[in-house]
Amino acid sequence: MSVLNIVFTTIKDDEKLHAYIKAAGPLMKENGGEVLLRGKYLSSLFGDTKNGHLAAVFRFPDMNAAENFYNCDAYRELIPLRDAGGDISFDFYEE
Repeated sequence: MSVLNIVFTTIKDDEKLHAYIKAAGPLMKENGGEVLLRGKYLSSLFGDTKNGHLAAVFRFPDMNAAENFYNCDAYRELIPLRDAGGDISFDFYEE
């Protein structure tokens, strides 16, 4: 069953965040991930929402593929760059 990975990001360093995104994208694709949408926060009309600067939704074939991506050595090397670039949450949902 495919899973959706919803990511919210509050930017700390725009340059480092974009370097992380550029490096992580190919790794995600190698593990079956695909970008469904990306967007910059605009506003909330109702409710207690996560108001990050950026949001993205990725699809993986299954949770195992997502975990393989986030746990692979090449991705783990990007974690310091990711953390320097922004405060990021990764949430997973069944599709």
